[in-house]
Amino acid sequence: MPTKDPNRQKKAQFVPKDGVAIIVTQAFCSEGHSLMAISDVKFDGYPAVSVRVVTETQDGLVHLSPLYGDARKACDLSIARGERCKIFCPVGDHPLDCVGHDEQSGVGYYAIYLTSRLGEGELVAVSDLWDDFDSRLLDNVDMFLRDEGEPDE
Repeated sequence: MPTKDPNRQKKAQFVPKDGVAIIVTQAFCSEGHSLMAISDVKFDGYPAVSVRVVTETQDGLVHLSPLYGDARKACDLSIARGERCKIFCPVGDHPLDCVGHDEQSGVGYYAIYLTSRLGEGELVAVSDLWDDFDSRLLDNVDMFLRDEGEPDE
C-alpha cells in the first residue's frame, strides 16, 4: 500500500466565516495564463489554483485551495514555515507580479489575477512566506498602501 504524503492528505471541508464563501473560479498570471485546473487536485470539489514555488533548495508545483480564506494546499515540497519563496507562473515560468511589500515585516505580496483584465481587475495578493496566510483580496478600487509604510485600513 503506498504511503500518503502529509501535504496531500484531505482535511475536513472548509467552513467559511459568517457562512459566506468566496470561490475563485478563474485565476491568471500577468501574461494571461490560466492557473486553474493545471492538475487534477481539487478542494471540496473545486479545481486548485496552481503556482510554481522556488526556495533555495526546492522547486515544485503548489496547488492552493480556491476557497478564499482556506489555508489548505497540496504539494510534494517540504518547506519550513516562514521560509521565503519565489512564486512563478507554472505555465510561462515567469515570476508573478509583485503588488506590494510590507516594509516592517519584509513580506512581499504577489498577484493572482481573478479576471482576464489582469492588472486592471480584481486579484488575490499572496504572501511570499511559506504558511503565511495573510493574503489580500483586492479589487480595482482598493489601494495597497503597505509598500509606502502606511497601514492598511
